[in-house]
Amino acid sequence: MKFLLAVLVTFSQLTMADTFYSTKEFTSQSNDDSFKFPKEIEVKIKSVNFSKDEATILYGDKVVTIPLTIVAKDITRQSLNVDYKGIVETQTMKNISYCDEYEKVEFHIEFNYEKPYVAHDPIETTITKFYAVQVYKYDICHDPQPEVTVYEFLKK
Repeated sequence: MKFLLAVLVTFSQLTMADTFYSTKEFTSQSNDDSFKFPKEIEVKIKSVNFSKDEATILYGDKVVTIPLTIVAKDITRQSLNVDYKGIVETQTMKNISYCDEYEKVEFHIEFNYEKPYVAHDPIETTITKFYAVQVYKYDICHDPQPEVTVYEFLKK
């Protein structure tokens, strides 16, 4: 019975979704109306593959598997604790031709993954940060630096 309870708790920890909302209004620098920036989005970490450093994430109505970068790792006698970050989605809105406008938005996730060594203790994943990065260049050949805007999303 305790084992079943532990499995259910572990499963529920990995399947809990967080709803995030944007802290500011999105403006397309290239005036591209086709891109729909979410004002609110549900994000859920479905699974983490520690050996491959990748995660399967429910992002809105999409399920994506993304590569992860390890930010920090702590191994103790009790557990493995890893801070990860990754790019959930990249949307390129303008990339017409040589020496022209370029605009893209990337959605980033950062989370903590804690796996206890005791089998009946639950695995915990906690999303610590979710944000979008907009990159824009008026002329990719001659603009020295792109305009970069960060859109923070807060947990509801």
